[in-house]
Amino acid sequence: MITFYDIMFIRIYQLYIKYGEKDIPVYMSLLLLSLFETFNIFSILFIFIGILNNGFTFSKFWIISICCSVMIFNSLRIYKVIGVGNLLRKYSAPRIRSSIHPFYYFAASLTILLILRLLGIFPYR
Repeated sequence: MITFYDIMFIRIYQLYIKYGEKDIPVYMSLLLLSLFETFNIFSILFIFIGILNNGFTFSKFWIISICCSVMIFNSLRIYKVIGVGNLLRKYSAPRIRSSIHPFYYFAASLTILLILRLLGIFPYR
């Protein structure tokens, strides 16, 4: 599963490079990847907690702590453990094409959260 997110990171990075971003494509890729992973974590949490406890609340503290912990995990993993250069060398262009495009992944993540909201399996606040 981590390989999928590594490929997604490289796809987002290459998308920023393609459209001329020269300054901070690595940081923007890290932020977007963390946002995608956070959406997935929220979807899973909302499904399990919503099935077990209807009408639950989810405080801003937990939302911010989950977002920050995902971003810290990704930054440590990508910058300290693996390295951006190693990721670029490891995942060549033909293998990257088999991954989902970041836009479709983002749309699917938002759709899952929207469906959970429509089904009533979503925290209230």
